[in-house]
Amino acid sequence: MEAGSESQRCYEQRPEALGLILSRVSLQDGVSEPHFCHEIDLMKWSNCPQQPDQLDRIVQMLVTRISGSIGTLCVSGLQSDSIFTLIAQNASCLRTLRIPKSSLSDFMMEQLAGRLPMISFLDVSYCMNLSARGLEVVGKNCTLLEGLCRNMYPWHTGDHDEPSRDNEAMAIASTMPKLKHLEIASHWMTTEGVHKILCACSKLEYFDMWGCENVEAGKLGLHKFPKLTVWGPRAYNCFDGGDNPSEEMDIE
Repeated sequence: MEAGSESQRCYEQRPEALGLILSRVSLQDGVSEPHFCHEIDLMKWSNCPQQPDQLDRIVQMLVTRISGSIGTLCVSGLQSDSIFTLIAQNASCLRTLRIPKSSLSDFMMEQLAGRLPMISFLDVSYCMNLSARGLEVVGKNCTLLEGLCRNMYPWHTGDHDEPSRDNEAMAIASTMPKLKHLEIASHWMTTEGVHKILCACSKLEYFDMWGCENVEAGKLGLHKFPKLTVWGPRAYNCFDGGDNPSEEMDIE
């Protein structure tokens, strides 16, 4: 393994070490490294038990040091509105944003989405304060969006009655026509909501709806989408262009 790859892996596993290094070099020296100019990936480290203030401090240091030059930011469990504000202020080049398990709310997404003009991939899985309202804001502002992850916890069904279960599906279908990659594992949306997404997002290539207990795959008419690979909703369901499930829905 090359030395550069070893050092990158070290920084991803121990970002506090990278933070210490950056605190001892000038901004010009720090951003002269191509590695620093493009990607902050703290996903593995942030998924381990952390003190929230420690996580915020590391993210704040890295984002500030690489100001305006971040192409990818991956970190789990952000809890502070001030961190989301900081990300928004430095997001002009951001293309991939993965912030699962964060406290991101609809209100904060309204502040953030307008500053994400280049975003093509967004992961807001397990963000329990986010709703259809926030997703709609994303779709209307992030017009280059091609990938969305909105996976949920298997035990979480939300406080949703039958009519409101498809609110997020409607937000996706009505505002994200360029999606190619979509993950909604264990989401509460229904067969009708998923079918709306399939009809509206004609460029979809990969659709993960594993564990969506309210979805009946056999009614989706998946054979009409020959370029689409679908996982779920149950363990025995995996469809591609060669499958021809029965009992399809006819939803205009």
